[in-house]
Amino acid sequence: MFPISYLPFLCKNYAMTKYNLKYNFFIPLLRLTLIAILILTLTITIKDIIANGIQIDLSVIGLLFFISVPTFIIYKITKRLITESNYIILDKDKIVIYNLIKFQKLSFKTNECVFFNSYRTQYDTLILKLPTGKYIHILSYDYFDFKKLDKLFVDNGINKEGFISDTAT
Repeated sequence: MFPISYLPFLCKNYAMTKYNLKYNFFIPLLRLTLIAILILTLTITIKDIIANGIQIDLSVIGLLFFISVPTFIIYKITKRLITESNYIILDKDKIVIYNLIKFQKLSFKTNECVFFNSYRTQYDTLILKLPTGKYIHILSYDYFDFKKLDKLFVDNGINKEGFISDTAT
C-alpha cells in the first residue's frame, strides 16, 4: 500500500504545484530535417560546380545568389532551432526553462519574471522577460497548450505587463 499523499488529486484542497508545458517536439525535428536537406542539396550543387567547372554562361552574381540564399535559410532555421527549443516547467514558485539544443537549464522565481503578449507575426507570441534581461519568445506553434499559457503564467505568479509594441524586440 502507498500513502494517500501519493494521490493528491483525491484530496479536497489539491492545488496544482507543477505544470509541464506540452512542447511540440515535431517542430525541432522538422527544422533539423530542413537543415539537413538544404545542406545536402547545397553540398551536391557545389560539388557538381567544382567538378564541371564554372561555365562562361553562368554569371558570378547568379552563382553567389544560388549559394547565399540557401546559406541564409540554413542560418535562420538554425538560429530558430537554438533559440526556440525551450521546454518549460512551471512550478509553484519558480519557472524552469530547459534549452533542448544547448543543454542549458535556467531556473528563476516566478515573481522575478515578466511576460508580454505580442501579435507582431502571423503566430501568437508570448515574450517572457527573465531577471537577467534575456527575452524568451514562446510561439504558438511550439506548444500544444499555448492558449492556456496566459492564464498559467498569471496563476503561477508571473507578472503580465500587457502588449509589446511593434518596434520592440
